[in-house]
Amino acid sequence: MKDFNPSSSHRVALFFQIQLVKGFQVSENFMRKSLEFKARDMAKKRTKNSASVEEGEEVLFEPLAMWLESKGYYSLITHEKKEIGMWIGDLFPSKIYIEPDIVGVRSSWIDTICIEAKVKVKSENLFEILGKCKLWKLITDKVYFAYPKQAGFKTSGFQKMGIGLLEVSGDHVEEVLTPRSEGIWESSKSQELFNQVWNIIRSQQRDSAIQITEINPYKHEEKWNITIRFRNTGSDKLTLTDFLINGKTFQEVPGIKLTSSFPTKEGLLVEPFKEDYIYLEILKNELFNSGSQVEFCLQTKEKGKHAQKIKLL
Repeated sequence: MKDFNPSSSHRVALFFQIQLVKGFQVSENFMRKSLEFKARDMAKKRTKNSASVEEGEEVLFEPLAMWLESKGYYSLITHEKKEIGMWIGDLFPSKIYIEPDIVGVRSSWIDTICIEAKVKVKSENLFEILGKCKLWKLITDKVYFAYPKQAGFKTSGFQKMGIGLLEVSGDHVEEVLTPRSEGIWESSKSQELFNQVWNIIRSQQRDSAIQITEINPYKHEEKWNITIRFRNTGSDKLTLTDFLINGKTFQEVPGIKLTSSFPTKEGLLVEPFKEDYIYLEILKNELFNSGSQVEFCLQTKEKGKHAQKIKLL
């Protein structure tokens, strides 16, 4: 029988102790890496959720821009593009520039529309929404807040503050509240905003088309005085060649008198982004009475046309 060797026993014990420590280190490293992986996964989910909110907001922008265009405005989506900036450091103790989500402009700076949009209204962002809208009310007379269509959305507070509301459902936009007119407090900033937006729009290449933007009929005794507002929506010149009433050129319709100049044989040149007007009188007769539907149509040399109907009151 061999003698017991203590030094050999100590070496065996030491070996197992080293292996045990290594096992703990491996387990600790595994746990640490597992926690790091979970932390990265949670961060990715937070980023994804944040991106989905932003993506949701951007889904609102295009329908809102098209709604502005349908109302005769040129629209510009400005959300976080750093293209438009209004300095408010002279109004409040804050050295920042603000930008709306969407701006709509027409021929005059007093007719500018600003829209703020959010996918969700909650306690965390309610005061930010109201604050931005009221800031824009100092600069423009027409300010809207836009949100996805939802049941039970409370509107009375917005109404009392004079803020308009736009409800978006897919591509459809409904005006729930019209903004209250309170005048423009900061006219110089309103003009600056208009100029910034207008310069960007004019620098863009946009499709040209003739568009009737507004028809205002006013009845006076036995006739209607009518103003038709139209525009060239894009970057190319258009030539207006004809003005149709109920499908016939205006010269062939009895009771029609134009009080403004209209196309010669060469047509009326409409410059890019230009707005213009037609003024006419409609005399009361068997064709035109209170309640009559009248269709006005502008036609261009480029074969484009736009028609709009009104009801005589």
